[in-house]
Amino acid sequence: MTQDELKAFVRGTMNYFNNHGAAPEIGVPFPKNSEFELLDYTGVIGISGARKGAVFITSTTGLFKKMVEQIDPTQASNELALLDMVGEVANTLAGNAQGSFGSDFMISVPAVITGRPKDVHLPVHIPVFIIPFKWQGQQAMLGVGIE
Repeated sequence: MTQDELKAFVRGTMNYFNNHGAAPEIGVPFPKNSEFELLDYTGVIGISGARKGAVFITSTTGLFKKMVEQIDPTQASNELALLDMVGEVANTLAGNAQGSFGSDFMISVPAVITGRPKDVHLPVHIPVFIIPFKWQGQQAMLGVGIE
């Protein structure tokens, strides 16, 4: 994965969250290591086609609650609404990258992980880069591993 390709994910993340009320504070991307831990909710999107790999977003409950509240404040504590939002955010962030990678960049339906498992193993044999960010005071990370 090139630096320009990684920047496409940073731009997509910034645009997405900026359109939801506030620009995210993007941290310095770093390679995922064995000490990496997921946060409360994680949405994973598989990538196939000319490129293979996966993209995931992991964040605190608060981030997804704030996003659900924007759509329907009465659903902010609804677990199903939170799970749907996790999948929707992962899907949108991966889908936004399609413009940079072309029509052969095919994305799967999202898989959602709840809780804080120690790690997620992506089915790739290349480095996975983590893009940390904060949005409205909530910690989140975007993981990108694409061959």
